[in-house]
This record gives sequence, structure tokens and C-alpha cells, in this order.
Amino acid sequence: MTALVEAAAATDTLIELVAVKKHYRFGESLVAALDGVDLKVTRGSFLGVIGRSGSGKSTFLNIVGGLDRPSEGTVLIEGQPLMARTSDALAAYRRAVIGFVFQSFNLVPHLTALENVALPLALAGVGLFERRRRAQELLEKVGLGKRTGHRPTELSGGERQRVAIARALANSPKLLLCDEPTGNLDSRTAEEIMGMLAQLHAKDGATVVLVTHDRERAERYCERLVTLEDGRVKDDRRSVPPALAIPTLGQEPPAQAPAEGGK
Repeated sequence: MTALVEAAAATDTLIELVAVKKHYRFGESLVAALDGVDLKVTRGSFLGVIGRSGSGKSTFLNIVGGLDRPSEGTVLIEGQPLMARTSDALAAYRRAVIGFVFQSFNLVPHLTALENVALPLALAGVGLFERRRRAQELLEKVGLGKRTGHRPTELSGGERQRVAIARALANSPKLLLCDEPTGNLDSRTAEEIMGMLAQLHAKDGATVVLVTHDRERAERYCERLVTLEDGRVKDDRRSVPPALAIPTLGQEPPAQAPAEGGK
């Protein structure tokens, strides 16, 4: 295992961006998606990164997640440089350090919930028995212990996102990166998913970075809010979320019929 992955608990700072810039060229134009971002993410925090479309949110997430490289600047993972790593080392980083939760769920349609959650474990070389045991355990954790044999089309939008969260937790990541995780959900289901992320943070000590355009919802759950505008940090402040009735992990979701598009 690489030194990048082995640095498990060296400092309170999990992720640090130093003067990070990312430029894209469109014809003769050079567009700055990120324009000198300095940011630290501490272990055990719940950070909301807020901004309109085109503010640089997705680029920030892709760089922190090791999916893209900055044009300039430094990205440190527990004090060690990330972007100097080889493609194989970045893949190992994504497997061992990052758990991704996407707006569109990104579940494999022909696999059951159990098989979707077990997939990252298979890629990590975990044996069949252990990965099935772990996947079952995680689905029970997110309240889907009775739906392990269902395929994505047989699940509601909220249930699909619960499967996606369970999959993100499969390799016990140090950081959950959530890209608009409630964007395809109705308001009630969105609150259930946000409550689940809050529970993972509060009870399990998970480090969560939520990328969203929904400032109101972020303010009700996140401990720190960073606003991006035109690729720059416009505002960075602490937040005190109001006391919320957060559902207990493992609680079955309310019965909902599967809906096209996950609504």
C-alpha cells in the first residue's frame, strides 16, 4: 500500500488545498474553474461547499477526489502531496480514502443492492464471503436489510441513494464526498438522506464534504460553510446547525413505490 494511503491519522488536517487553480481551454478562451483556492478540511468535520452552477464546486470535488489534477497549486492528503502520484496511486487513494456519493446514484442497473455495495470490495480484492457479509452489514446500517436482492429499478430514489451511501462506506473511507446527493430527490426524501449523512458524521465520526447549490439545507446540517464564486472562496464560516430529529441509522425508510428518475 502506498505511503499516501498509509498516512491514516497523522494530523487533524485531512485535506489541504494551497493556491489551487484549474484552467480549461475552450477554443481561444481560457476559463478558470478554480482560481487560487486555499482550503483545509479537518478530520471529523461536516463541510458544505456551496455555489451556483459554474462556481467551481464540481471541479473542487473532482480534484479532492483524485479524479482531476489542478493546473497550479498543491493538494495535500494528511500532509502528503496527492497530485504528484501516478495514476495507479490515485486509484488506490480513491479506493482506500474516498467514498463518493453522486446525485445520479451511479448504481449498476443489472446488479442487486447487495452486489452494488460489494463491488468496491471486489475491486479491492476482498474475498466473496467477506464482501457479501460486509455489504449485508452496510445495507442493514442504512435501513435496507430487507431489500438486498432488489435491483435499482425496483427501488425508490431514496432507497437508491441509501444503497449508494452504503457502497461509499464499503472500504471504510476517511472522507465522504457528496456531490448534490439530494438533487434528484423530493424534499422529504432529501431530508432523510441529509439526516443519514448527519448521523454518519455525529455518531460514526465520518468526515463529510457536501457539494451543493442548496444553501438553506446546508445551513441546517453542516458545521462549516464555504461559498465558491467564480472559482474563488467568497466566504468561509462556521455554522451551528439547529437541533434536528435525525433518524437512527438502520431505520427502514418509509414505503415508497419505485419512481422513474428517482423522484
